[in-house]
Amino acid sequence: MSGIYDELYYKSNNYTTYLQRKERYSKTATEILEFLNKINHDHGPILDFGCAVGFLTEALLEKGHEVDSVDVSEWCIEEAKKKNLTVTRAPNYDKEYGITFALDVLEHIKDDMHLLENFRKVIQPQGKLLLKVPACPWLYGSIDKASGHFRRYTKTMLTEKLKKAGWTPRKVSYMNISGVLPYFIKSRVLRNNANFSRTFSKSQIKILKFLMPLFKNIDYLVGPPIGQSLVVVAE
Repeated sequence: MSGIYDELYYKSNNYTTYLQRKERYSKTATEILEFLNKINHDHGPILDFGCAVGFLTEALLEKGHEVDSVDVSEWCIEEAKKKNLTVTRAPNYDKEYGITFALDVLEHIKDDMHLLENFRKVIQPQGKLLLKVPACPWLYGSIDKASGHFRRYTKTMLTEKLKKAGWTPRKVSYMNISGVLPYFIKSRVLRNNANFSRTFSKSQIKILKFLMPLFKNIDYLVGPPIGQSLVVVAE
C-alpha cells in the first residue's frame, strides 16, 4: 500500500498546493485544541495517524504538544525528515495516547474496522479519537477513485463501525455543505479523474472563497443537514 502514496500520487493530486497548506493546518490544530478545551479534556500525547508530510504535526508541536506521527508513505517520511520531523510507519504500541487524529485517512484503508480496533489499543482511558472522512456514498465517483478511496461514509455506517470496534461516538456531524454540489458534478457527472482540489479553476476558487462565510454561518446556526465530509469525536 505504501507504494501507492508515492511522489507521483502527491504531485498528481496538486502537491504544490499541498505543500503550501501549513497555515491551514495550523488553524485546524487551533480549532481542534479549542474544542478539546471546551469539553475539559486534559489530553496526553497526541497520535497523528496518516500525517503525510506532517503539517498538522508541525502545527501541534509549535503549540507545545507531544506528538507521534505515523504514515505508510516512504516518500512522505523522507519529506518530513527535511523538516526535522520524525514519522514512523506504525504507532508505538507500548504507549497510550490522549488523542488520536485520523483526518482523511479511514477511506484509504481497505479494512477500516481493523484500524479502528488498533486505535483502541493505544488510547488512554477517556482518550479521544477524532476522525474526518468523506460523507455520502452517493457522491462516490471518479474523484474518489483517483484519490485512492475505498468508500464514503454515512453517519449510521461510521457510528456502527466505531461501536463494533469498542468506541463510543460522542459527536458525529457533517461539514462542508458548500462542497456537495460541486463534488457531485465533477465526480459523478463530468467524471473528472483527479483529486477534487485540482478540478477548480482560479475563477471558481474566487467564487467559493466569496461564498464561504455564508456557508459557514449556515453551518454555525443550524448545523449542516448534509456535507462533503463527516467529523467524529469518539472515546
